[in-house]
Amino acid sequence: MTVAPPEWETSSIGDVTTKPLKCEPANTGRETVQYVDIGLLDGPTECLTQAPEVRIESAPSRCRQVIAVEDTLYSTVRPYLRKIAFVHGGLDGEFASTGYCVLRPSQKIHPRFLYYFTLSKQFEDQILPLQKGVSYPAVLDREVRAQRIWYPGLAEQRQIVEIVQEHLSHLNRAEAALAQSRQRSRSMVASARRRLVDQAREGSKTWRIGDVAAVSTGTTPSRAQARYYEGGTIPWITSGDLASGFVQEASQFVTSAALTETSLKLYPPGTLLVAMYGEGKTRGTVAELGLAATTNQACAAVQVRNPELRSWVRMLLEANYIAMRRLAAGGVQPNLNLGLIRNIEVPVPEEATRLRLMGEVEAVLKAARALALETDGAVARLTALRKTVLKAAFQGKLTGRHTDADVIEEMAHV
Repeated sequence: MTVAPPEWETSSIGDVTTKPLKCEPANTGRETVQYVDIGLLDGPTECLTQAPEVRIESAPSRCRQVIAVEDTLYSTVRPYLRKIAFVHGGLDGEFASTGYCVLRPSQKIHPRFLYYFTLSKQFEDQILPLQKGVSYPAVLDREVRAQRIWYPGLAEQRQIVEIVQEHLSHLNRAEAALAQSRQRSRSMVASARRRLVDQAREGSKTWRIGDVAAVSTGTTPSRAQARYYEGGTIPWITSGDLASGFVQEASQFVTSAALTETSLKLYPPGTLLVAMYGEGKTRGTVAELGLAATTNQACAAVQVRNPELRSWVRMLLEANYIAMRRLAAGGVQPNLNLGLIRNIEVPVPEEATRLRLMGEVEAVLKAARALALETDGAVARLTALRKTVLKAAFQGKLTGRHTDADVIEEMAHV
């Protein structure tokens, strides 16, 4: 168990916070309210200033907690996702989901000190073991309030907050620079792919994907029929498996019964898979099967008839993916369809031209992959340093002097 600095006071969080007022939005006399739903946060949010407006008559039943400026919102659903927010101006008197534990600090606790504590490893070590449930692990509001918090006097709390903010601002600037690097890399790849398509069209015969490949999609067998899953050995690929670009293993499997009794089809190695759902921002868009496998409905399987054109078709699919997304049908999450994929144009220049163009694009992709690996490593280090800053703060080890950097580095490597 983490030991608090001996000169600091220790209390339960409930003893140094108050609970928010709960009321029905209809009782406010307003037509709309701003509502902070659990889905609004992607992770820690240091300055939450606005939320979507909902009409009173359509406000969900969870929209009942009245929040105030300087509250800390702590999501009790899947707490490991760290959906935690510090409420800033613009949301005073608005509403939050009952899925949040709303922590309103008493006069003994600096609001930012409380917020940073809920982000710390010291707090996570207390609360995460209390999660219950499988699909939606959660903790109770009273369990959050029962956990220990330790703190010095208000003057020292203010000093610690200022020191933490200074360190985190440096890390935030570094993270913003890395995000710009990622964007430049993506732009470089997109530009190379556009050049490939433009140059390939010059003097080349143009086909369509449907002319040079068979295009189909899989399905999801009923989960109620256990014989389709239990003891399965046949790889069953979903769009989440496409991230690496070359699928060599599966995270899920189905049985031979699924192949014989449903519309599932076993695809051979070399089949190209295209993600049908989502926008391809956090996962792969096109991948090649390195093993025999079947797929769910989120993947389109493209079987190129001429193996010599497979790599060329794959590059064209990747180059046209964004354009396909713009034509996709659907509302909140537009989906591709097989017709869109079959109608993608496939200019087929002479082999020497194809090899040259693919080599140029591959050189750019190689550089982009190397940059992505370096960026991922740097982001992981920033994440570790951010946690270490908070850990050091609540061990009373930050002083605001230049030696803080040495303390943080040493703790980060422990």
